[in-house]
This record gives sequence, structure tokens and C-alpha cells, in this order.
Amino acid sequence: MTDIISTLRDDTRFNYSDVVRKIQQEDNSVPHHAHLHNTVELFAFGNYPHYVKYQPHFIDLDKTLLLKLIKLTILAMCSENEGKIISVEDMERDYGLESAIHHYTQVANSTTEVEQYQFSNDCHLLESILFSMIDDSLINIKIDDICKSIRVVKSFKLRDSYNRNDVKLLVLKEEDIPRNAGTSYAKLEKWLNENVKPAQTEYGTNLKKFNEKNIMNQN
Repeated sequence: MTDIISTLRDDTRFNYSDVVRKIQQEDNSVPHHAHLHNTVELFAFGNYPHYVKYQPHFIDLDKTLLLKLIKLTILAMCSENEGKIISVEDMERDYGLESAIHHYTQVANSTTEVEQYQFSNDCHLLESILFSMIDDSLINIKIDDICKSIRVVKSFKLRDSYNRNDVKLLVLKEEDIPRNAGTSYAKLEKWLNENVKPAQTEYGTNLKKFNEKNIMNQN
């Protein structure tokens, strides 16, 4: 259980579908274990609004885990809106980011630890998180302070792609999980690598043998 929480806390990791599949066979009869497994599902496929929607099913998130969920939500937002301009209002309506930042501030202020982000208001805190994700080469965005919006250039890190044949959802519903181009491309690339490219290689090998045999027969 501790290992799973450490994995969720890992600030270099943003994909968890392999952990979801690993724990699918584990015993969910212990309430806290079930809540932890549900939280892994949230981190793999969900965003902050899903945490609010199904909160009784998840473990309580401390400031580190909450910050991680905020970053995961931002990744989802960027991958779903590449090439688009997103206003602050859109960020709250579609991704609950303003509420998430306010929630983080409340949790962080309830501790006596030195905080990673210390700013006078939630807007500056969101900007700080966005800049940190740019510095970590997770996203490429342009922030417009005047229009209070961002333009998404590129999301370099994709969220997990849900496949009903691989994973049985415990809390989230299929309609909760966005169908975005990034995850679709990732699934398509995986399918091509596993199915089409081997067939192309085999075809090329067989064609070469066929041509060599024809040349030998002609001689």
C-alpha cells in the first residue's frame, strides 16, 4: 500500500494504467485498500472534477497528491486542446482548475510545512504550476495575462489511454473519460507497431524470397 502511494507521489510519473492493471486482481474487500485502488484509477484516467464528483470513494488527498492531480488535470486539458486558446473561465467550467487551486491552498495552509508554492492569490499559484510544467518539458503553452487565457502549443506527455478490454473501471464511468486525439494516436501507434509493422516486415521478407527464387529459376 505504501508503495502505491509513493508511486502516486512520484513527481516524474504521470501514467498509472500499468498499476491499475496490476491491482485489478488484488483484494478490494478491505475498505482502505479499495479507496486506494480507486484513487489509482482516478490518477490514471480522471481529473479533479471526478475527485469532487466521487470523493467518498477515494482516499483523502494531502497537498502533494492534490498537486499531482492538478498537474494531471492540466495535462489532460492541454492534450485535449492543442492549438486552441483556453480562457480562465473554460479552465474552471471544463476542468475545475480554479476550484482545485483553491482546494490546494486550503490544504497547504492547514499545514505548518514550508510550501513549494507561496503566492498572494490563486491566479499566481496556477501560473506558477503552469511554468513549472513548462520547465519540466511537460507542456508548451503561451500565457496571456491581459486576456486571462492560455494558448496550448503542445502537450509532450500524454495521459493514460483507457481500454475497456484491459481495465474494468471501479468508480469512473466510461463517459467520464475524455476521448482525445493524444490518447487515440497513442493507441493507434501501439496497434500499428504490434500488428501492421510485423506484417509488413513478413511481407517484405517473403517478397524478397519469392524474387530470389524467380531469379534462380530463370538462370
